[in-house]
Amino acid sequence: MMNSRGINHQTKYNIEYDIEADWVIGLLCNFNCEYCISHTGKKYQDQDTGNRFIEFFNLSGKRWLLHITGGEPFLYPNFIELCVLLTRNHKINLNTNLSSSLVYDFARIIDPSKVTFINIGLHIVEREKYDLINDFIDKYKYLKDKGFSLIVSYVMYPALISRFEKDYEYFKSLGIIVSPKSLRGVFFGKRFPEAYTATEKKAFSKYSLTAENEAGSGEFLTEPIINLSLDRKFVEKSPNYKGKMCLAGKDFVRIFPDGKITRCDKKTVIGNVFDKKLELYSKARICDTFSCPYFCAKYSI
Repeated sequence: MMNSRGINHQTKYNIEYDIEADWVIGLLCNFNCEYCISHTGKKYQDQDTGNRFIEFFNLSGKRWLLHITGGEPFLYPNFIELCVLLTRNHKINLNTNLSSSLVYDFARIIDPSKVTFINIGLHIVEREKYDLINDFIDKYKYLKDKGFSLIVSYVMYPALISRFEKDYEYFKSLGIIVSPKSLRGVFFGKRFPEAYTATEKKAFSKYSLTAENEAGSGEFLTEPIINLSLDRKFVEKSPNYKGKMCLAGKDFVRIFPDGKITRCDKKTVIGNVFDKKLELYSKARICDTFSCPYFCAKYSI
C-alpha cells in the first residue's frame, strides 16, 4: 500500500490494515452539547443492519481499520457483540462520550490489541449536568488498566476556554491528560476555527502544546486519524488541501449509516455496503473537496 512518494501507511503508522474507514455508525447521542447538532431524536437501525456491515467487511478480502463514530456508538444495538465480530478479522477505534455502562463489558470482552485507540469526548458541561464526572474517571481508569490506548479531547468552545486550565489541572492530578480540540463549523453566525480571537488562539496553542508534552511520548496523539496535535495548526490557519494528490478513495473511505461509501465527503460515492459494492481507486487522485483536516493531513501526498 505505497503512495506515490514511497510512503507505506502500514509502516508509517505501525498498524496492520489494508484500508481505513471513518465509519459513521449512526447519529443517536444521549448528550446535547451546545457545539454539536442534537441527534437525540434519531434511532439506530436494528442488529440485522450491523450483521450486514460485518458481512461486507469480511467478504471484502481486506483487513479494515474502522474508526467508529456517531452519534454515540455505545447506543448502537448489541454494540459489544458487533465489536466482538468485527475484531475477529479487523481492527477498530472509537469516538465515544464513555457514558454507557456497556463500557465495562467492552473493556472485559474486547482484546485491547484490536483497538488502536479510544477517543473520549470529555464534554464537561453535559457531564456535569448528568453528574457523570466520577463515572468518567472510573471508566477511564478501568479501560487504562485493561491496556487500552486512550485520548481525552476537550472541544474548545469559546465559552469554555476560560475554564479549560482549571479542568486540565484537575484531571491531570488524577493522571488524565486532556487535549484541546478545535471547534469546527458555524456557530452564532461565525465560522470556526477562523473566528477564534487572537487571545483564544494563543491560549489554545499553549494548552495544546502542554497537553502533548505532558502526555509522555505522545504517540497516540500523532498516530490515529484523530490527530489532536494538528489542531494548533488548524487554529492558526485552516489548511487547504484541495488540488493536492490524495489517497482517499484508495487507502481511506468514509461509510455512512445508510451504507453509502464515499471517497471523503458525501459527494463522491464509490460503493454501498448493502449492495456489496466497493470500487476503490488504484492510485492517488487530486482532491476536489474538503471533509476533515485530520483525513487530509494523513492521506494527502
